[in-house]
Amino acid sequence: MRLAPLIRQELCWVLNEATTGQAVLENLCGRMATVVPEIEPDAMSAGLSRWVELMPTCTPEGVAFPHCNLQGVEKNYVAAAVVKPAVKFGDCKHPADLLFVVVGPTGAAWEHISILARLARICRGHGALDKLRSAKTGAELFATLAAEDESHG
Repeated sequence: MRLAPLIRQELCWVLNEATTGQAVLENLCGRMATVVPEIEPDAMSAGLSRWVELMPTCTPEGVAFPHCNLQGVEKNYVAAAVVKPAVKFGDCKHPADLLFVVVGPTGAAWEHISILARLARICRGHGALDKLRSAKTGAELFATLAAEDESHG
């Protein structure tokens, strides 16, 4: 599964004044709702927060993958953010400075899992994390993520 149909430049950001994981999630929910009208920010925030509380969504490498399925959302969306400084999400032991948020419809669990697996494969690629983290703008982050997606066949 390619990310190309799911990612858009308007859903990629560099957040330079992060304070807490919860504040970052709420910020991203608001930002995503302005781009994707069917996303209700409070429902998305509750869904992401519930998942983050259930199990850690971040890796020791500093990458977080908060995700949820929402009623009323018709397809999957992927948002990406470089977060500075790194923040902790829920009970994660390691702070994250690279964030991928996946929001999709209820009843599409396998597609959702495929997206998360694709993101994980991209992040494990040689030098990918450094390239993604070096983005100074959302446009740069989008371009880097699209190039990494393309290079992973």
